[in-house]
Amino acid sequence: MLVIYKYLNDHLEKNFIKVNISFITALILLVYKPRGDIYIYIDYWGLNNVIIKNHYSILLIYKIFNALYYIKIYIKFDIIIMFNYLYIVSRDKWKTAFIICFELFKYLIINFDIINVSNSFQYYINYIFFDLFDKFYTIYLNDILIYNKL
Repeated sequence: MLVIYKYLNDHLEKNFIKVNISFITALILLVYKPRGDIYIYIDYWGLNNVIIKNHYSILLIYKIFNALYYIKIYIKFDIIIMFNYLYIVSRDKWKTAFIICFELFKYLIINFDIINVSNSFQYYINYIFFDLFDKFYTIYLNDILIYNKL
């Protein structure tokens, strides 16, 4: 139970979730990791079945490595914080409801347990940096690699 309360307090403080009133909820599961940690998994199986699938292609990592084979100077930025800037449209927030200890919550930002989220994030980042893409940087999910061809 301490893991759940820590998860709730952390996400409420960051404004990722808020208390909700809904007739639809998702199951929450506690999954033990091999190292002994506990992962909180919200089962959006029902929601994932009705979502229209986004077929935005994400580059294969080996194609990126092949393109950067001759690069000598580069710097990498991890933009994991950008995940928290993908907000759910107001009319769809009720769909992310989950229940813990007789209280309902809903997500305000996109949760990565929902299908298409990594594709949507890749599209969002590529859209922002489209003008300069593949000239001196490349992006793969939450990493930006800036390089200089000598």
